[in-house]
Amino acid sequence: HLYTLNSLSNLGAFLLRQGRYDEAEAMLRKAFSGKKKQFGWGHPSTLKSMANLVKMYNDQGR
Repeated sequence: HLYTLNSLSNLGAFLLRQGRYDEAEAMLRKAFSGKKKQFGWGHPSTLKSMANLVKMYNDQGR
């Protein structure tokens, strides 16, 4: 559901800002996977979720 996916994404972004990377990764991956299935690769919401994952990996040097 859209609201659930947005909540996961928002929680993941919050955890990312807190430096809680393991928890953030779980939320961001779930949000990205769900948005990719529901909206497809090119949708702005999917791309935002992917950008959050990229930021997290970049912050960790991965």
